[in-house]
Order: sequence, then C-alpha cells, then structure tokens
Amino acid sequence: MTKTSRILLFMSLAVLSSLSNLMANPMQAALASVHCVRQGYEFTVKVTGCEERKVTINTCLGTCLSMSTPTGPNNEQVKSCTCCQPIKTENVDVELWCDDKNNPSKRIKYFHKIETTTECACASC
Repeated sequence: MTKTSRILLFMSLAVLSSLSNLMANPMQAALASVHCVRQGYEFTVKVTGCEERKVTINTCLGTCLSMSTPTGPNNEQVKSCTCCQPIKTENVDVELWCDDKNNPSKRIKYFHKIETTTECACASC
C-alpha cells in the first residue's frame, strides 16, 4: 500500500468515525452546522431626484439552532429558536449627486444615511 493510499484510507476512516458520532448525537450534529457571519453585498441606493449609486453594505447570513425537546414530568415539547441576525449596526453616509431644487441646471451633493451590519450572531427569533 502506497503512502498516498494509507493517507486516503486514514482520512476516510476519520470521516466515517465522525459521521457515526454525529448520527449517534443529533444535538452535536446540529451544533456543528451552526454558523452566522456578516456578509457584504452590493446594494443600489435610489433617492428621488438623485443619481443612483451602488454601494457595498453588510447583512447577516447563516444557519442557527432551532429545536423542540420533551421536558418536565409531562414530557411537553419546549421549543427554542435562534436566527442569524444583526446584533450591532451603524449608519453610513452615502454621497449622492441630486437636483438642486433652487437651480434646476445645478447638481448638489447630498449624504443619504444607510444602516449596515457590523456584527452578527444567532439570537432568539
């Protein structure tokens, strides 16, 4: 058996071992898939009377834990849900060129506030 074959065999066994552990403990499997991150995306700012402008703002993207478990003497289902959402945001000024209402042939600089996400987390829905 070559060194590469041994490495591949070892890696395959490690993956299979991990999968069987996850199947035996569904909570562990669910927790392993939790992730919530800040993600930038392109957004077009549109304000009446102004030129459109594309900017990059942040949003939250991910998968969080939701579950229902039997609890207490009557084994009633207790539900718990979390969602990937912003926990901190800030306003940013986007510079736009707009029509001057006092002088239609002139353009003026206008700062339009947009909210963007600075931090994300799994939190109660």
